[in-house]
Amino acid sequence: MIKITYDPRQLAKVQQLLQELPVGAKSIVIPALNEYLMGGASGAGGESFHGLKHYPAFVAVPGGQQFPMRTGRLQRGWVVTGEAYRQKISNSVPYAGWIHGNETQTKRAAIGNWRTLSVIVRDNINGAMRSAMTKLNAWIKSKL
Repeated sequence: MIKITYDPRQLAKVQQLLQELPVGAKSIVIPALNEYLMGGASGAGGESFHGLKHYPAFVAVPGGQQFPMRTGRLQRGWVVTGEAYRQKISNSVPYAGWIHGNETQTKRAAIGNWRTLSVIVRDNINGAMRSAMTKLNAWIKSKL
């Protein structure tokens, strides 16, 4: 089993933002970043259109089978743990690393249009930053 864990505070863009914020604001920004990066049930059928919970479209893979089999287990496996200042995103589903692992993704998963963790974060970090800033502005407004 390969457990995937990600700490968005490792990104230079996030580190720069966090250095400029007071402690109270960090407790708003970090959870907002993680919420966006996780994605969520935003579609009519409960599917997510962005983030780690997004499933790619079905594609035919060699051998005539469709991949992946959609059980929803991988999607439900994504969790955020830790206090607001030290949150991490992880997935302990036994095969998560074979699907989303940066160095452990199988060729079959890549053919099936599954993105690695680093690609998902790269593709979603700008939206996550916008979401975090929106929540931070609302928090500041509530304090005035």
